[in-house]
Parts: sequence; structure tokens; C-alpha cells
Amino acid sequence: MIRLIVDNIHIKQVDGETRVRESFLEDSIHGGASCLRLGRASKDEFQRTIDLLIKGKVKPSGEPREVIGYVRIPAKIARAMHVPRSAPPIPKPPEPTPEFRAFAVYATGEADRPNHSDVMLCNHAQFSNSAKNRHAATLGKQVSYEKVTSVEDVLKLGVS
Repeated sequence: MIRLIVDNIHIKQVDGETRVRESFLEDSIHGGASCLRLGRASKDEFQRTIDLLIKGKVKPSGEPREVIGYVRIPAKIARAMHVPRSAPPIPKPPEPTPEFRAFAVYATGEADRPNHSDVMLCNHAQFSNSAKNRHAATLGKQVSYEKVTSVEDVLKLGVS
């Protein structure tokens, strides 16, 4: 999956390379961290997504927002993260397990962007706000090892 980076609030320099901050996937605990499926999304889908993210929006400074790049988020990384059960889920399974999957990847395509997906925290109702933030930061840290690619390469991703 590909997650576009808007402005520079979610990036940092580490050993001369651009990486995302741990806060990069905070959206996953509220309404979903929006992504496009690599190898399936078209160039037009990428352009429509970029337009939705920045059109008519401004930074706190009043300058227009801009997409500065993207990072690849392997779905297997999000799906592999498990966290301890702190409370029984609702509804309670017959045999509770000590851990459960923390994040899921949902296909949330729309007519004009059929290859849209969201990374979301599972069972979020049973987590405290600090636990939600901690889980998102842990996933963000894992994703931070993926290289941030410049905006010039964003539209090269789409299939024809």
C-alpha cells in the first residue's frame, strides 16, 4: 500500500535519509489511515487523491498544502502486529486468546478511487487513549524503516 505524505509534519531526517515520524499513522486510531493499493491504483486515482488532500487547504502559515512524497506500507506489517488482550472483546469469544491482531487493512474503495484502503486499529473501544496512541506509534515506528520517496515519483506508481 502507499500512503501519501502531506506537508512535512510527518517526516524527519535520520542518518541522512528521510523517514516518517511515529505519528505518521495516528489516523489509524480515529477513522483510518488512508492508502492506495500499489500495483492496482491508476495514475488518475493517485491524482484524484492528491487533489482531495490539498485542494483548497492551507497550512497554519496560510501557504497551500502540498504532497511531498509517499511511503510504502506493507499490509503484512500492519496485519502482523498483535497486542495483549486487556479486556474481553465484545462479544466475548468462547475461548479468549492472550493476544489479538492490533490493526487491519480494509478495502474502502469508492467509485472514483476503487483502490482506496484504510489501515485501522482493531477493537479500539477497549483501549485507553494512551494505549491507542502507543499502538499507532509502534506501527509508525515499524513503517519508518520504509524509505520516503519524493513527490516526483508519486504519479509513476499508478498503473496505466
